[in-house]
Formats: sequence, C-alpha cells, structure tokens
Amino acid sequence: MSYREHALPPALVPWLACTWERHALEAVTTRVLPDGCIDVVWIEGSGAQLVGANMTAFLVSLAPGVHVVGARMRPGAVPALLGVSGEAVLDARAPVEAVLDSKRAKQAAALEGHPDPLAHLARPAPLASARRRPGRR
Repeated sequence: MSYREHALPPALVPWLACTWERHALEAVTTRVLPDGCIDVVWIEGSGAQLVGANMTAFLVSLAPGVHVVGARMRPGAVPALLGVSGEAVLDARAPVEAVLDSKRAKQAAALEGHPDPLAHLARPAPLASARRRPGRR
C-alpha cells in the first residue's frame, strides 16, 4: 500500500491540513490511528464518507487496486465548510449523504465519476460558500 500527502493550493491552507491518497497494491487491512482530525474520504467503488475525529483506532480493509483520497480538515473548519458540528461526527464513519446537506453531499458524490478525484477534492471552489474562516466568530 502506498500513502502520500499533497501540498495544498494557498486558498485551501486556512481550511485543510492536507489532501492525501492511498493506493492498495494488494488486498490489505490498515489500522487508522486517532489523530483528532475530521476527513472527507472517498474510496473508489464505495463513495464518499465523513470520518469524524476518532477516540479509538479502527480497521479499514481495501481490495487490490482500490484508490482512496481524502481531505483532512483543520480544527474549526468543519462547521463553516460542511455545516455540521465536530461533535456530530465524533467517532463517525458515515456516508456524506447521511451527514451533509444535499448540495455538499452532491459535491462529494461527484468524486466517484471524476477522472482525477484528488484534484476534484482539492479545488477551492466548494469553499467559496463558507461563511467565515475556521476559528473565527
């Protein structure tokens, strides 16, 4: 399995810690350790999900050849960007349709058919609707 974090466009730095991707070269089960962050994660063939800040580690099994991309949010960014509280997704791994409003869920669902899901996830356009910068009131 390969894992790589990517640099962000300047417009995303206040909102995201990084974007990242994994490629499962063979069938693998990976332990995800708690890092206090909330991620939007897209797993090829399974769709997008919101993975909340976790209190305990969990396992993710991937089939050979599966591509996974994610955007790790900065603290305080989730309410402004996604319209949900951090508490609402604590220890959650939920399909975006179950957590986000229809507009944001549709944006995340577009990852499935996109030729470059990482580039789609890392584009600044969806952030234009955010009302304020993270950590500000």
